[in-house]
Amino acid sequence: MRDLSETLQAAIRSTHRVPALALTVEDRVQHFPLLHALDNTDDVVQDACIAADKSIIRVWVDNPPSGSIRCTYRYQRITDPTQLSQWQSSTIFGSGTDLDREGACAVSLNPGNILRAFGFRTLTNNTSQLLVWTSTNNGQTWSTSPTVIATFSPSANIKGISSAGNNDVFFLLETTAGIVVAFCLWNGSAWSAPQQWSNVPALATFANGSGLAVAWLGDRYHLVISTKVSLLNYSYWPGSGQWFIHTEILDSSYTGTIHLFPRIIFDPGSQRYLLAHIQNDNGVRSGLVSQTVRVRSATDPRYWSNGASFRDGLPGRGVSLVSRPDDGVYLITARRVYRSPHFRYEDENQFAVLTNALLSYERVEQLNQPARIEITLDNSNGQWNDLIGSQTRYRPINFNASLCLYEGYRTSSGDEIVRTGTYRITQIALERAPNRHLLKLVALDLSRQLDHVNLHQDTIPGFGARYIITRICSRAGIPDPDIPLSGGDLDSPILSFLLPTGQPMRAALDEICMIYQLSYFLDPDERLHFRFLPADEAPVWSFQPELETVTFTSNADRANHVIVSGRAAFSSSATVNGEAYDEANVHHTGIERLAYRADPKINGSDRCTAAALSLLNEQRTLAMQRVLTVPYHPGLEPGDVISVSDPRSASTGNVRIVRLDSRYDRASATYAHRLHCSGT
Repeated sequence: MRDLSETLQAAIRSTHRVPALALTVEDRVQHFPLLHALDNTDDVVQDACIAADKSIIRVWVDNPPSGSIRCTYRYQRITDPTQLSQWQSSTIFGSGTDLDREGACAVSLNPGNILRAFGFRTLTNNTSQLLVWTSTNNGQTWSTSPTVIATFSPSANIKGISSAGNNDVFFLLETTAGIVVAFCLWNGSAWSAPQQWSNVPALATFANGSGLAVAWLGDRYHLVISTKVSLLNYSYWPGSGQWFIHTEILDSSYTGTIHLFPRIIFDPGSQRYLLAHIQNDNGVRSGLVSQTVRVRSATDPRYWSNGASFRDGLPGRGVSLVSRPDDGVYLITARRVYRSPHFRYEDENQFAVLTNALLSYERVEQLNQPARIEITLDNSNGQWNDLIGSQTRYRPINFNASLCLYEGYRTSSGDEIVRTGTYRITQIALERAPNRHLLKLVALDLSRQLDHVNLHQDTIPGFGARYIITRICSRAGIPDPDIPLSGGDLDSPILSFLLPTGQPMRAALDEICMIYQLSYFLDPDERLHFRFLPADEAPVWSFQPELETVTFTSNADRANHVIVSGRAAFSSSATVNGEAYDEANVHHTGIERLAYRADPKINGSDRCTAAALSLLNEQRTLAMQRVLTVPYHPGLEPGDVISVSDPRSASTGNVRIVRLDSRYDRASATYAHRLHCSGT
């Protein structure tokens, strides 16, 4: 149950309740509309960062002229991103006319407001060099010639460069053993010699590489590495010198697409990490050939969303991202610049208060499903028409914008409301008649994204349920799920779990939740909560005089004998079973009803028995149903246990809420809950 003040709890129990409500709409979607189309036709490799004075510093390596392999290294300093002319002009770095295109480039803002731009060149004497240019005046001028960070002899190729802005540079180095990650660190007076990673398990070298991205997380570096067929996640702790490999962002067994030139930033506006990369589809799986820019997000960069792709980006060989303070996020390709503004309550294109126009709403919340709300607003004289957006005109009332509902009562301290839901708009309807003009909105909560079809296959080997759940939710764009820290054996490894392509992600999530007897719901802050539902859970509220109508139902049509089959151990193929039997129900009905479940992801006979007992208890609780109509309670959530006492029907006890139907109607003075409950 949500936390409520004592005065608000007293108002709920009062017989003289006066509703208090608020409704707002917020467009926090990163639309990335086109800002500029650039004249450049080269497929340039590029990077960008923000200088201390908020100017955008962009660097790139040109295509070599015909008959040459030498490329020119250029930079831009953009102080006013709205001016196309600043995106069209560039300056060549001093001694920057003989770089290698394949080595790519990078730029970063470092401590002391020092800008560093990195490049790579091959010399004629069978040596190659990693180079850096510096600027101490926000990119207005740069060092007249580069400093050599490292020399490789015999010559070695570099397949990508990135810097997190922490006096560092990371790069993909091609060695005789394959491609490895190497890095150099600045100690205040000199660059360290190139260091290759160590203590890394399998996949320490790659056959191919096409760029990397690195971010500094305060105590460690996080790297995303392109092997062309996959994107890999790594972490490096400089204090201990330890590396750790995470599971792939994209499963390399899914052939047909290649993923190139990743770039990472942290966006303070959304409080998320953003990952952009180029995605090329050769048509092997889809039958369609395409090249797109894909942008993913994460609160923890170990777990990335599927994100969205922009096919009009004409990305060529490079893409970059920057988050400009007090402005927005810029997505930059060789030929396009897109801008998504940071959300601001003061921006009438992003925020509006709809409270005074609220006529009615009906809402349904239930475990393991997205909440749904239908809202009716007074649109007299078309007062809200100008706030309705479209595909080309972004206004606050738009698809996927957030409806934020606050509910409560008038108390001795004034109107007290709590945020009870956030819903993404899926339908907008205008209704006009001689005596009314209405705006109707239908919205679902963010967990609806679990019903989206998974784009790429994801094989998760040897991880527990906690990791798998986090990965599925993050893939669906619902980061940082709240999962119980103890109980349920959620960290025991599962031999292999497959998140298949072409199927809704909720199907995979429900499968793992069924094994471990977890239920879930989304809170008003759009965080997904997973809960065990123990039979002895204490009630959070009690209803007796507030009951308006109540229905008590018992159902005999349920299983009373459950058998679960699984593996004998993590790596074993032998089958074991667990069993649960409700003898009292068999005596009561004279019927044995068997339920059988086989799942190789359940390891050990004890685990099978626990699963059988849990499934049997679920059958028991669903056999007892209660439907209550009560005054609206803003604290109740799906899964809460409440106490019900109705002396006239001789029924008293605890029940669990599995569904809440809420209704508000200003004209009829309706503000009520209809609670669908099961046994505990």
